[in-house]
Amino acid sequence: MKPPTTEPGWKDVARILLGCWPNQVSMWGREAIAAYCDELRQHGLTPPAACAALRATTAEFPPSAGALAASTRPPRTSTGAALALIEQAIRRVAVSAYHPDFAAHHQAAVDWLATQDRVVAAWAARRGLCGPGSLGVEPIFDGEFGGAVRRRLDIEFADLATEAQRRALAGGPAIPDSMLLTHASEQGGGMAELLQRLRPSDEIPVSMP
Repeated sequence: MKPPTTEPGWKDVARILLGCWPNQVSMWGREAIAAYCDELRQHGLTPPAACAALRATTAEFPPSAGALAASTRPPRTSTGAALALIEQAIRRVAVSAYHPDFAAHHQAAVDWLATQDRVVAAWAARRGLCGPGSLGVEPIFDGEFGGAVRRRLDIEFADLATEAQRRALAGGPAIPDSMLLTHASEQGGGMAELLQRLRPSDEIPVSMP
C-alpha cells in the first residue's frame, strides 16, 4: 500500500498541517506526516473530510488524529431523546393524516425537527410522524410488546445515526437536505398513494376529506 502522503488528496492534508501551524513545522517531518495521515485513514476519514476538519479547528496545536476524527462526527442522540423530539413534532402536525393539508403540516414539523436534530428529522421524514406505519403509531408503551418495539426502534435509529457518521467521515453532509423531505410531500405520492395501496378493491374510491 502506498504511504498516505503519496496518494491523491493526502498531500493536501500535509500542506494544511505545515501551513496552519508554521511554528510546529519541525515536528512534521515526512514520516510524522505519513503516520498522522495513516491514523486519520484508520479512523475512517477521507482527505476532503480531514482537510475540512483541519481548516475548521481553532486549536493552538495540531489535534490528535482521534480528536480530529471525532470532530467530524455528528453528536449521537439517544433513542429516548429522539422519541421525545418525535413526540413534540407530532403535536406540531396538529391535523389528521387524512386532512388535505396534512403534507404541508407534516413537512413543517419535520423542518422544525431539523432545527433540533437533523438525524432525528431524517428518521421522521423516512418513517413519517403520523398515519399508518409511522413512528407515531409504534406501540412503545404496550405492556406486552413495548419493550421489543423500543429495541427495534433503537437499532433502527442507531443505524441511521451510523449512516450519518459515515457520510461525515467521507467529507459530505451527515444528513443531506434530500433526506429531510417527507414522502407525504412528494408530488404524486403521499397519503393518496398510500390509500391507493391499502384499499381492498378498485370499487372503493380514494378520497382525502
